[in-house]
Amino acid sequence: MEQLNWESVIEYEEEYIKELLEKKDYQKLREYINEMHYIDISEIISKLDNHAEAILLFRMLKPENASQVFSFIDMERQVNFITSLKE
Repeated sequence: MEQLNWESVIEYEEEYIKELLEKKDYQKLREYINEMHYIDISEIISKLDNHAEAILLFRMLKPENASQVFSFIDMERQVNFITSLKE
């Protein structure tokens, strides 16, 4: 049996999150992302092209998770988040 590597896991998680976003299943999405490791969710948020979806995911995080995720996303995305959260 082939062992999954980190990139494969992230790809699976990213696809599942996109699927939940498309279905607008926000309850399941909130539960799922708050169970993920903060480095994994920060990787996925950083890769999202849709800024609104990235903000939505970030806002769904529990405060303790959000602070950890925020510290691992790129600086440009951090600035965009701060600007968006002020609005």
